[in-house]
Amino acid sequence: MDIVGLIRAGRVFTANTTYAGITVPIYSATTGHKFALWNPQGNNKLIVPLKLNVSQSDASTPAITGLAFVALNNAGATAATGAPVASWTDTAPTVLPGATFSSASARFSLDAALTTAGAINYVIGMSQDSATPGTGVVNCSHDFEDSYAIFPGGLVSLVGAPIAFGQDVTVTLTWAEVDI
Repeated sequence: MDIVGLIRAGRVFTANTTYAGITVPIYSATTGHKFALWNPQGNNKLIVPLKLNVSQSDASTPAITGLAFVALNNAGATAATGAPVASWTDTAPTVLPGATFSSASARFSLDAALTTAGAINYVIGMSQDSATPGTGVVNCSHDFEDSYAIFPGGLVSLVGAPIAFGQDVTVTLTWAEVDI
C-alpha cells in the first residue's frame, strides 16, 4: 500500500477524542460506544487502520485491563430504530495537513448506540498493569502494520477487555481508505 500516495490524494484520515478524553466502555454487553468507526454498506472503500494512540487524560484509579476492537458485521448503511446501528452522532475526521482535501467515506462517532454488543475482533496489545491512580496508561501507540481492515458493512469500536478502563483517555486513530 502506497501510504505517501494515499496521503497526497487525501485518503488518510485521523479521528480524535476531545482533550478531556473518553471513558472506554467494557466489551461485554456494551451497546453504547464512545469511539467507533463504521464503513457503511454500499461504500466502495476498504478502511485500513494505520495507527492508534492512547494517552491518559485524568488521574483516577485505573483498572488492570487491555484494549480491543469489538466488531459488528452487517452493520448496514444507515442508523435507524431496530437497525444494527440504532443511533449515530457523526464526528468529522480530518485529512492530514497539506493533503488534497477530501471527505472520509468512513463514519466516525464518539457517541453511537448499537442494538447488539458485537464481539472481540482485534486485541490492541495495550494494557494497564496498575490499579494505582496516575500510573495506568500514560501514552501508548499501536501500529496495525497492514494487519486489519474494515469491509463495507463493518463497524469497530474501542473497548476495555476484560473490564472497563477506570480512567479517561484521549485517543487518536489514523486510517487509510483504499478502493476495493
